[in-house]
Amino acid sequence: MYICDGCSALARAVVSSGEPVRTEAGWLTATPEREQQVHVPCSFCGKRRDQVAGLAASTAQTVRKVPAAICTECLDLCEEIITEELT
Repeated sequence: MYICDGCSALARAVVSSGEPVRTEAGWLTATPEREQQVHVPCSFCGKRRDQVAGLAASTAQTVRKVPAAICTECLDLCEEIITEELT
């Protein structure tokens, strides 16, 4: 699985602001902290919203036919990898 630097930055902005964004693939929204029972886990690590500081979820479907999502922990890791690749 892969997320580009543009999508990583967009997901970070959505989680930070709480404002949804429409993309070519669909809507990207921040999953509110109070929604502990959301069943969309992070597509990278599998953690649920109640296990992480933030989670951005998309209406776009992955190959497994589930909504795509990424948590703030995986966003941190993606940003580290992107930074290392640029240096």
